[in-house]
This record gives sequence, C-alpha cells and structure tokens, in this order.
Amino acid sequence: MAHHPEIIREAREQYREAVRVFNEKEEAKKKSLLEQSPRLQETAAELDRLSLRMAHAALMGLPTEIPKIRQQAEEIHQKQGDILEEMGEIRDALRPHYMCPLCEDSGSTGKGNCSCLMSVYTERMLKRYQMYLGNAELGNLQMDLFSTAFGANGVSPRILIDYAADICRRYAEEFCEGQAGGLFIYGACGVGKSFLAAGTVRRIIERGYYVHCISATELFSIYERSRFGRCEASEKAMLDACFEADLLFLDDLGSEVASAHNAPFLARLLNERINRQKGTILVAQCMDADELARRYSAQIRSRVKGSFTEMMILGNDLRNTAK
Repeated sequence: MAHHPEIIREAREQYREAVRVFNEKEEAKKKSLLEQSPRLQETAAELDRLSLRMAHAALMGLPTEIPKIRQQAEEIHQKQGDILEEMGEIRDALRPHYMCPLCEDSGSTGKGNCSCLMSVYTERMLKRYQMYLGNAELGNLQMDLFSTAFGANGVSPRILIDYAADICRRYAEEFCEGQAGGLFIYGACGVGKSFLAAGTVRRIIERGYYVHCISATELFSIYERSRFGRCEASEKAMLDACFEADLLFLDDLGSEVASAHNAPFLARLLNERINRQKGTILVAQCMDADELARRYSAQIRSRVKGSFTEMMILGNDLRNTAK
C-alpha cells in the first residue's frame, strides 16, 4: 500500500520520538528499582554475566551450552520476579517492555507497516486535510435535514441523499488499490455534497490509504504556475500527489477561474488516474456531466460517465438550515 511520502516520513519521526521517550521512562523506572534493592542488583549482574556466556557459546559453536544458560537465566528471572513482587511491583518490571509488543517498537511487521505506526500516519493525514474534512462522518449525516417532499423529477431530496450515502458507504468500505474511476457528486451550494464526499474520504484515510485532497481553484492555480516554472517545491509535491495518490478528492470543480489550459490538464489528470486504476472523488457545483462537456470537454464528460458513479444532491441550503 502506498503512502503520502511527506506524511509517512513525519509519522515515522513522530513514532521514533514516542519510542525514545517511552524507553527513557522505562530505563528510569528500572534504575530506580535497582537502586532500591541490592538483591535486584545482584540478579541483574548475574543476568549480564549469563548474557556474555550465551554470546561466547554461540560464537565458539557450543550449542549444548545454550539451553543450560537459558535455564539458569530463567531461574534468575523467577528469583527477580519474587523480589519485585515483595516490593509491590509486577514480576517482569525489569524485563524489556514495548509500546507495541506486536512489532517491538520497530513500526513494521513481516507484512508491512505495523498498526501502531499506521495509527500515527492516519492521525497526521486527518490533521493535514482538516480544512476539507471538518467533522464530516458518514455516520453523522442528519437525514432529517433533507425534505421528503417530491419534486418535479419525481424524487425527494431525502431519497437522493439516502441513495448517495449508501453508495458512499459502500465505496469507502470496499475501496482498494487498483480501483479506477470513482464518485461524481453534484448539486447546488450547501446541499451536503462536500460533507458526503468528506465523510467518504475520512473513512478511506482511516483505512490507511494514500489520499490527497485539493480544491479545483488551488489545483488549477498551481498547475498554471507550474507551466511557467514558478511553483514552489511544496506545490510541485501537491501536483504530483494528484497523480500518485490512491484516492484524489477534488472539491468545488467549476469554481475555479476559467482558462483554456484547464480542460486539457483535467483530461490528462483523469485519464492518467483511470488508466493507472486510481480512485477519484469529484464534487461539482450545479454541474452535471453534460455541463462538464460545455465547461471543459466532451472527453471529460465521456470519462466521467464511463468510470464514475454520478450522484445528484437536491435540497435547500443546509447552511441556512443550521442557523
């Protein structure tokens, strides 16, 4: 599974620092216990000597000695445990301890990154994209905000949002690498499009995937600067992430300043992501697939219709309802 290069690096640094602090506390506690008991000091010294004997036996090729040394060490550990219990401590207080016994604080297992490291990664991913995700969660969608009255099209806003939410939940839970296409959510301002998309994205981030969130305005602005070699390294990394991420969340499509260069770039971005089997969530204001053709190109409309699940959201501006 791929990860956001910068965020996984930051996560590893944060994890290593947490391990360092944990080990310092463990060592301080062990030192304090040893200082309280000369008998504990004796057992620790005996274990050190046995450790040297074990290394010597292995180096000299004396396999029959190793089980004997291990048995002696275990007897001393038992004695040490008895002393610790008398002091009101747990029996293995002087043995090595780990924040994560599964990976022994290495951050990785034989199958890849350990869940302990990935929890830090997920936390940092959610923090990085907080401005896009807000407090959106699919489980917190307030259905009672959507009218049950049927419109001229024969459906109600409640039916549409219920249908869309169900699709988003399944997409979030079934998302995997090698999944081309995605979701195209459109409707008027404030009807819940971005909330629905953000809740979907949040769940996919929580599942450990490499996600990149960006608004159409920011995307096309960075692209325009890149055409003239004027974008900074951080912006270049953001542009690269639009192509490399397992999932791209492109918000507010259609809100950007119109440019003759937008359509070719968007077509290239969508084509490459679909061809490389990477997921994309598009959120557009008042713009269905046919309007995509008028604003951008027929090629983009064709790509969206062929590879994306389209969802129209109707209703009143929920921002006014919340007030």
